[in-house]
Formats: sequence, C-alpha cells, structure tokens
Amino acid sequence: MSNPEKNEQPAYDFLQKLKDGKVDPSTVSVAQRQGYIEILILEGHSVLQLAQLFKRTEHTIRADLREIRDTNRLKPSIELAEKMIAEFVTYSRVHRDHLMRLARKTDASVSERSQSEYLAFKTTSETIVRLQSVGYLPSRPVTVVGDIFHHAGDPADQLEELNRQIAELGQMADGNDPVAQAVKADIEGMKKFIVEMKTQTEPNLQEESHE
Repeated sequence: MSNPEKNEQPAYDFLQKLKDGKVDPSTVSVAQRQGYIEILILEGHSVLQLAQLFKRTEHTIRADLREIRDTNRLKPSIELAEKMIAEFVTYSRVHRDHLMRLARKTDASVSERSQSEYLAFKTTSETIVRLQSVGYLPSRPVTVVGDIFHHAGDPADQLEELNRQIAELGQMADGNDPVAQAVKADIEGMKKFIVEMKTQTEPNLQEESHE
C-alpha cells in the first residue's frame, strides 16, 4: 500500500481538494485510495461516505478496508513484544514526568499538586505491575530468590545468580519514590538471605573439602 505522505502533495491537502470536487477520483490509484481511506476511517468516516467521496461502490470500499487490515495485521513475536513494551514504558515515563512537572508548579493549589504527585506515583506503580504481568520484572523478588536456591545445584552458582538478580533489581530502585523504596527493601531482604545461605553452606563446603 502506498503511503499518502509520500504522494506529491500532503495527504490532507489532497483530501480537501477531493472533498471540494477539485480532484477527479478516477485519477487516484488503488494504493493511494487505500492510504487515504486509512486516514479517513480513523476520522470516523463511514463506508457510504468513503464510497461517495471516491465514487466507488460500498463493496469496493469494504474490500479496501479488508486489505488495509491484512496489511496492518500484527503477528505475535518476541520482537513485536519488545517494541510494544519499549513504547509503553516510554509513554509511561512521559506521563509521569508531565505529572511531576504539574506537581511542582508554584501557581497550583495544594490539592492540585497533591493529586498530580499521587497520579505520578500511580503511573510508575502501574507500569511496574504491567511489566510484571508480562514477565519483564519479577513479581515477588523473594520468591525468585527461593526458586533460584531450590533449583540451582552448586552453592557458588546459587550465590552468583542471586547477586545477578540483586543487580537487576537495583536498576529498578534508582529513585526516592515509594515504589523504588519498596524495591530497595526487597534488595535488603535478599542480601540478608545471602548471608544466611553463606552461613548454612560454608560448613557443608568445608566438610566436602575434607572428604
């Protein structure tokens, strides 16, 4: 399908001329028509309106819409998931930063600043929940730690893997907001767990070395 933006004139200028009757619809190619239809359908135009505008039958417009949907069809893939997650996180940060700027406005009321601060926290918190729901972040760090020690074999490997998990969690806790503070608390719990595991495993390792 041709992209209307790559046509000789801007899409909206061309569409306005088409609506005003200054352009003959028969001169529009199928690819161009489908590109324009994709724009117009998002603006709420009906199939009947599109058929009248391009002087085509409703059957032809519906066929155009089917082809547009087929062209834009998304197939599940790791690459698509990564792109969608990256876009989601980017927009989440933009919204959070905008809310934080509102919370710092000196001419805003106390209520408005408090509400903005709360919504900024909610944005961050819900972003983490969404990332946890698709497996990008651990939902319960302590459970992850327990699972590592349950399945791993060599104690040294266990501690190395746990330290890696702590480093990953540390990247999440780079601020002073409540969510970061909660993550920091989990990290401290994991560090204590390491100390306990070392206490339990070192005697066993010493016994094995004597054998």
